[in-house]
Amino acid sequence: NCPHCKKQGVFDLIVTSHYTVCSNFPISCPAGCRLSIKRSGIKAHLATCQEELVACEYAQIGCTTVMKRKDLDKHMKENKDSHLNMCMSSVNKMAVILTQVCLTGQSVAPPLTPWLSTMPSQYPLPPTIIKIDNVDELKKRKVNWYSNPLYSHTGGYKFRMNVYINGYGAGKDSHVSVFFCLMRGENDDNLTWPFRGTIMVSLLNQLWPERHHRKAIVFDDENPNISGRVQEVERESGLGHQTFIPHSELTHREEQKCCFLQNNHLYFRIDNIDIQPGDFRNWTTSEASSVQDTLQRPWLGVPLTYQPPYIIKLTQHMEKRMTNADWYSEPFYSHYRGYKMCLNILPGGHGTFKGTHVSVFIYLMKGENDAKLNWPFRGTVVVSLLNQLQNNNHHTDKIVFGEVTPIESSGRVTKANRAKSGRGSGNFISNKALKTKEGTSYLQEDCLYFRIDSI
Repeated sequence: NCPHCKKQGVFDLIVTSHYTVCSNFPISCPAGCRLSIKRSGIKAHLATCQEELVACEYAQIGCTTVMKRKDLDKHMKENKDSHLNMCMSSVNKMAVILTQVCLTGQSVAPPLTPWLSTMPSQYPLPPTIIKIDNVDELKKRKVNWYSNPLYSHTGGYKFRMNVYINGYGAGKDSHVSVFFCLMRGENDDNLTWPFRGTIMVSLLNQLWPERHHRKAIVFDDENPNISGRVQEVERESGLGHQTFIPHSELTHREEQKCCFLQNNHLYFRIDNIDIQPGDFRNWTTSEASSVQDTLQRPWLGVPLTYQPPYIIKLTQHMEKRMTNADWYSEPFYSHYRGYKMCLNILPGGHGTFKGTHVSVFIYLMKGENDAKLNWPFRGTVVVSLLNQLQNNNHHTDKIVFGEVTPIESSGRVTKANRAKSGRGSGNFISNKALKTKEGTSYLQEDCLYFRIDSI
């Protein structure tokens, strides 16, 4: 019998797997107050624990200080002046926005239509919203309109969108024409040319968060003046649709709850920019797999990006298993400007699973964005060990950073480069399961491929 909840079972299962889920099992407070609490009561305890890390009450207007709950009152008293300045700054910014609204009659983002707004960014990435004002004027003057630059991904290709409200070519005087032009970018030296990929763009319905008008623009042209690297300052030619949408479909259609043109505005959304296989980045500290290999097995490679999915390749598996080497991947991020972390793989296993399993852990790292993030980290990292024979039967597990995760694993890293402890699975996969069987092989040529599917 479990001594905490009286559940009956085999001794080995009770003291191993059951103890990890038993609601009455005593757990030391993850915040460090030295109390022992039942697992089911951890969340309620942390809501009042004086050692738990909390954000300042003025965090929403700019205070980035994170402290223990017991120090919150002291912080509030000692920083009255700075908090007051933050309030005044916030009020002044709001006053400027309200003044602009009164003078122009335009709102920064239409009320009750959150799908028409995008998070502000100095480095616009998909999905991003592009707003065109004064549509009637542009149509009357028959001029083309260019957006501000945007990027395929962090460190990626630079583009701009070109819109002819009055149409171009086959769409002249009857359609809106939409094109995308490559621009000379800061990252061009590190990219593969010519650009190959698909841009998904939507004209947004301003009445309802669905029924948007969506089309794909595929860059597969060999013409260097369209998809090749830009040497000149600006490029006029691009790819797109001369008949993106008829003028007759722009206005209000009540029966379909659809209206693309409202208050003389159009809203386009760049949904995503998918890069075709060929431009891969393999997150590994050893030799990278060949481009030919990733073309034959594209699920073993991912486009260059700083947000999931990531591919992590571990080489020399047998040597690392025999020596029980503690191997860490290159850093990756939860999202753009997000949490920095790495994958820890022990081919020889960890703890009670030593010699029988591959163990996998996620370690938080000291990152460039930490001051603007919420701590401790709360989230789920989905990790897969990839089948190298075909794109299915991957071995997937979830690593959860939850309310009961110790602060040593989920808290902000301030001193070392990496957290004191990681979060993961000691029995991620058994050594027996690595062997080839029925179209599945996780281990080939002494290599394992892991994928961070999502965070």
